[in-house]
Amino acid sequence: MRFLISRLRRVTATGMYDPRIDGLRFLAILPVLIFHASLRGDRILAAGNAVMPHDAALMTAVPPGEVGVLLFFFLSGFIIAFPFLRASATARAMPAYGSFYLRRLLRLAPAYVLVLTVCYLALAITGYAPKDAPKFNASDTPLYQSYLASLIYSHNLIFGGSSRILPPLWTLEIEIQFYLFAPLILTAYSMAEVRMRRIAMLIAIIVGLSVGHWPWLNETLGLRHTYSILGYSHFFLTGILVSDLVFGRALAHRAVGDLLFLGGYAVLLSAGTWKVPVPTIDSTLRDVVLLTSIVAIYFGGMTGRLATRFLAWTPISIIGGACYSIYLTHLPVIQAGSEVAKRLYHPHGVLGAWALVSPTVPFAIATGLFFYALVEQPTMKPDWPARLVRRFVPVRRLADGDHSSSSDAESPLG
Repeated sequence: MRFLISRLRRVTATGMYDPRIDGLRFLAILPVLIFHASLRGDRILAAGNAVMPHDAALMTAVPPGEVGVLLFFFLSGFIIAFPFLRASATARAMPAYGSFYLRRLLRLAPAYVLVLTVCYLALAITGYAPKDAPKFNASDTPLYQSYLASLIYSHNLIFGGSSRILPPLWTLEIEIQFYLFAPLILTAYSMAEVRMRRIAMLIAIIVGLSVGHWPWLNETLGLRHTYSILGYSHFFLTGILVSDLVFGRALAHRAVGDLLFLGGYAVLLSAGTWKVPVPTIDSTLRDVVLLTSIVAIYFGGMTGRLATRFLAWTPISIIGGACYSIYLTHLPVIQAGSEVAKRLYHPHGVLGAWALVSPTVPFAIATGLFFYALVEQPTMKPDWPARLVRRFVPVRRLADGDHSSSSDAESPLG
């Protein structure tokens, strides 16, 4: 068991590891899984029954997966800010832009390209076309064009909508847009005077909240605005500000932290189900509540006695550490599971439909963990390309004249 745990632990370039951060990632991936599974249960029910009012009310009560994505965005800003803040605090050189971009390319692209390509080939070869998938059927864009646009992280901007092949990729495209600007922003931010930079970041967050819901941008750009960094910059920037506020500080454990943690997560989930009858005003207010709840989750999780133990609990932190792999692979697994489930039994209520598809969630987690160990985790090591070459390309050593060392040529990866 210890070997399995150590095998699945997240690998970091710096060697520093805080399991509580992976625990927060678990909290982010969980609503994504539950939402996509429940949505397929809803579709199974609607395919053969008239949906009763009480069932419709239950359907709308499920928090959208987007609330988990917002927590991911916050964590991205929080984590990426750290090396820049450390460089500033220790009077060292800022992280090199080239290394920053190369590291993310080598770290994120292999798993992304592999999953995207496999899904594209599966759809193209089998001709599978889910009739009850709105995002798949919302566009007549040829699959190969959707594939190519997604391959360069630009489907949202080119087609004004999420990928037909793997819709959740829209969030990863926004992450990439953030990474493009992050080194420039963080270098300038870290070099500025502490008090002034924090005030400037707070102003930037407020501007981001406004820009995210400007009516004329929505009318002009449509989903190209919604599915871009413009609609979500304030979540990344809040992560940077919080990272700065806690940098170099030891947060004391407090009993109130547990209440802050539970309350923040409850508000995050419930706020995601709010309706916004007045788009500009209500959407902005909703984002303020979501931001506040995410900050509460972080501080509660870092200071609450029980919350800290929960986030650092090995099963939680391991699943959270594999969140990228789970995010990439979960939808095909849940979709495939729902196709099997609806052939076994037809439910007559939404609770029965959810129970029918519920096994797809642990199966998606297990699949993601397997993919993580097989594909993602090896690419967490910065020198993985060289390791891969050494594994498959024999390395000749001259010893005792012209004899090669077969033991070195056959050395395993790692």
